[in-house]
Amino acid sequence: MNAIDMIYHLATSWAVHLNYVAVKITIIFLSVYLITELVGKKKEQGIVVSILGPFMFYLYYLFANPTIDRAVFTLDEQFWFFFLHVGFMFIAYFMLWYLIQKKQGMWNSLGTLLLSTMAFDLLFLMVMWRVQGIPEDEAAQMLTFGLIWPPFLLLFIAFFIGIMLNKFWVGSVLSSVAMMWLRNVGHGVYIFIISMFLWSVLGWIRRET
Repeated sequence: MNAIDMIYHLATSWAVHLNYVAVKITIIFLSVYLITELVGKKKEQGIVVSILGPFMFYLYYLFANPTIDRAVFTLDEQFWFFFLHVGFMFIAYFMLWYLIQKKQGMWNSLGTLLLSTMAFDLLFLMVMWRVQGIPEDEAAQMLTFGLIWPPFLLLFIAFFIGIMLNKFWVGSVLSSVAMMWLRNVGHGVYIFIISMFLWSVLGWIRRET
């Protein structure tokens, strides 16, 4: 859900920065965990959690005291974003729900893997910029749609090849090489580890459910 949200924001020139993403990760985790822990994981619960998570975002924006430069950080506290986030949450929840129901198909596995890897990739960039001491307003301006669409396209091709060959390690190697070419060796190694981890998680979900 975070990946879908960040890609949309960057494509429409809304700011994406680390603290903002951290809030959303926390709220998404809490809303999904609490609903599934208390009442299970079915279609009805998916509808509830898809509304609850964005509603919690909206409450956060209503009651948080803004202390950032809105000329740089144009956040999505407008009410209509509530409905947009409901849609994003709905997509993310039901992609995973269909995986659990063993109705995933190639495209659902590919989409889940690609979006999850992109979320970790963007998180990696933001954390590295924070470690390097880059001010958050500068980091928000550095993170643009032009920065993310090349890796998105190359990761899609790499994972598609791996899934078609039924040898995901091939997809992970290709994605790692692509990220080394686009960015650096360390980033490529990170993507290899993350993609293999995510593929293992998908395999575990299929086995355990």
